[in-house]
Amino acid sequence: MKSRAARRRGDEGQHLSHTAVGEEDRIVLIEWLNAAIGSNSYLRVSRLIHSILSATAVGDAALRDRAFVHVGTREELLEKTQRRLEIDKLLQPIDVAVKRYVFHPRLMFLMSGRRRWWLDLTGDPVAGDYKLTRADGRRIYEGDAVFGVLRLASYGFLERVRQCLTCQKWIYAHPSHKKYCDLACQLKYFASTPRQKEKRAEYMRRYRVDQKQRTERAQRLASRESRAANSPPAPVRDSSRALRQS
Repeated sequence: MKSRAARRRGDEGQHLSHTAVGEEDRIVLIEWLNAAIGSNSYLRVSRLIHSILSATAVGDAALRDRAFVHVGTREELLEKTQRRLEIDKLLQPIDVAVKRYVFHPRLMFLMSGRRRWWLDLTGDPVAGDYKLTRADGRRIYEGDAVFGVLRLASYGFLERVRQCLTCQKWIYAHPSHKKYCDLACQLKYFASTPRQKEKRAEYMRRYRVDQKQRTERAQRLASRESRAANSPPAPVRDSSRALRQS
């Protein structure tokens, strides 16, 4: 029987969404989002991501509460109707957003692997389109980013597209609990939390007390050494004279 970690790796690998040239959307989309920050294209795509994630959270809660099951008292049915209307309201901006884009099917011949054909959709340019030119020369437009968002959403992985809690840089959470882009941001975030601030303050209080005690001990030791250096030397007894007298 496979371990839980092995099953998770299998689940994560069987629905990876790819672009037309075989690259993973989680790589290309993240690159585009971080490069397009501040542009109108970025505002539209980031708004679409948040809209889909919000609708997903509300829809999941409604499913758990059996809001789509038309059974119950009159008050319960009324509440369920309100929940469904709330979901419809959240879906409307998503429908409006995606209508902006026009995609055309493209069938590409693959020269490696078992598969020989790859079906992809290419988007038409839109007003205020942001273009990212990658290191390999390939250009990524807003439509490509949007299609990546839709693919990841359809596979259930869009919730992993999130921003670092410290620097707000976009990341793909792999593993799913990842919240920071690197270790430096993770340590910086923990240092800013109230609990960590209190621990740091307590550490500094103990440190200052310890330093004060060390200083006082050093001063006492220095005082003793100074008194010893300034005191007259003790008389030296003449042992030879003592022997003659005996």
